[in-house]
Amino acid sequence: MLAGQEVPIQAGAKLTGRIGRTDLGVLSVRTGGEGFDDKEFFVGRVQQSILAESSIGTVLTYGNPNQPIESMTYGVDLRLATSNFLGRSKNLVFNAFGLRSQNEGASSGDRSYGASIEYPNDLWEAELTLRVLEENFNPALGYVPRSGLRFWRVGGRYSPRPDFLGLEQIYNGIFFNHITRLSNDQTESWNLFFTIPADWHFRSGDALHAFLSPDIRYERLFEPFQIAPGVTLPVGEYRFTRFNNNFATSGRRPLMFMVRYAFGTYWSGSAHELQSTLTYRLPPRFSVSGSANQTFARLDEGNFVARTFTSTVVYAFSPFLSVTNLAQYDNRSRNLGWQGRIRWTPQPGSDLFLVFNQGWIQDDGSESRFHSGDSKISTKLQYTFRF
Repeated sequence: MLAGQEVPIQAGAKLTGRIGRTDLGVLSVRTGGEGFDDKEFFVGRVQQSILAESSIGTVLTYGNPNQPIESMTYGVDLRLATSNFLGRSKNLVFNAFGLRSQNEGASSGDRSYGASIEYPNDLWEAELTLRVLEENFNPALGYVPRSGLRFWRVGGRYSPRPDFLGLEQIYNGIFFNHITRLSNDQTESWNLFFTIPADWHFRSGDALHAFLSPDIRYERLFEPFQIAPGVTLPVGEYRFTRFNNNFATSGRRPLMFMVRYAFGTYWSGSAHELQSTLTYRLPPRFSVSGSANQTFARLDEGNFVARTFTSTVVYAFSPFLSVTNLAQYDNRSRNLGWQGRIRWTPQPGSDLFLVFNQGWIQDDGSESRFHSGDSKISTKLQYTFRF
């Protein structure tokens, strides 16, 4: 089997529902076919409501899509919440979880666990979070961006609602994130982010997010990192500060515009980032949007420009039939991709999807010539039975 090759699904079943105060979800799939090994995959989740606003749950997954070896992940989680903290109409939430992945060849260091306590209220917010992902924690039916680390986060926000300038709410806060590598107990990265001096949301729906808000960062590279083709950052410690600026018009208007501009030091040099999105809607049938995300970096190791362009067009013939077209290009992979999707909903809870995918690869040395890449047509039918 080639990496990235689609594996046929032979059969599958999904069951979701609620019995009393118990939520249940089960998914079982069998894959295989000519040129592929037959494999079984299973995901199960049970959550039991306790007290007035709390719950306890468990999860189990089985199967490994990438290797012939067996893999299983299981764990429990707990949520304790109240909206009447200390007899006042205030929210307080405590979450905790523990997971273990069992894979052949790994007998230890395969756990993940953590806890958090949050005070998520309108005027004042506070958060304290701790998570640990051990080196061999590898849920085959899941996603872990990095393992072998300890992460903690602490922060708070003060968000008054002043009665001037048409303001609805102002957000002022500070958050600190810290990651430690478990293998040597050395700091891998941290950042200190401020949502000051201005994070204003207006009653019109317009918003000025994090205007000139600093994001102070520390990164330690334990091995060289290629940040762009031909530009590799060496092992070492890096400290830099980015200033974020975001503005968005109200989504209630037919024409909506969003722009984000960040500048400041960046790794061994400096960089400017510009992200913009323009959306036009004619409810309830039509919407079109285009976005561009560009980074202009000047580093000691070399300069680079990274660009990603995306456009989306949606047309709804009725509440039950719609067509979506998505196109995206980035100058690093030099790939242009298009996806067209038709969705038909004969009745609530049941959907038929017909999806077309087409890729093009940009010719070397040409800005406008592409040759055809992968092509694919797929369909999906979802039908819901209610008991």
